[in-house]
Amino acid sequence: GVRDRLFHTLDPSTRVWRLGGRDHLLTDTVGFIRKLPHQLVDAFKATLEETTLADLIVHVVDASEPPAARGVAMAAVDEVLEEIGAGETPRIVVMNKLDLLDEEARRDLLVGHRDFIGVSAAENEGIEGLLDAIEAAFEETLQPMELLFPYSDGAVLSELHAIVGHVERKDGPDGVAVTARVPRALSHRFASYSVNGTPG
Repeated sequence: GVRDRLFHTLDPSTRVWRLGGRDHLLTDTVGFIRKLPHQLVDAFKATLEETTLADLIVHVVDASEPPAARGVAMAAVDEVLEEIGAGETPRIVVMNKLDLLDEEARRDLLVGHRDFIGVSAAENEGIEGLLDAIEAAFEETLQPMELLFPYSDGAVLSELHAIVGHVERKDGPDGVAVTARVPRALSHRFASYSVNGTPG
């Protein structure tokens, strides 16, 4: 029925995305829905719960909307992120559909908003710059760690490789010494192998 289809549209999807030699989990959450029925507000927020675990939020905005409507939608997203505890999570604001704007509208949209990244997914415009910005933002979340893995824990070392990509390693009599930059949110998973104690 309609009710079931509506809830289906609220389901986020997650997939593995490789960028900068690292695997990332990319979760595509529900978009902002104006005048959401009151009984579905909690369901809407529930779909964003995974956002509280994110290292980075990429907020995609429809740049072709009238400025007033666009501002209302952006403010509503900000409010929901605050309510679920993700207000302080690093964020990139992406203005999509630049191909639907003339030069004057583009200038009005982006000038004075250095935090906005303008793209056109349809025309593949600005995507490279967006990827660079995402990679740079992730770099800010990395925790330098010096680790020592016993040879018997090769599976954990493989997991580290999958997460961080390139590592500096040196095989020794006690195991594999590794220097790596690990996402802060995951550093606790490797803290027991740290040669400098648990990272802060």
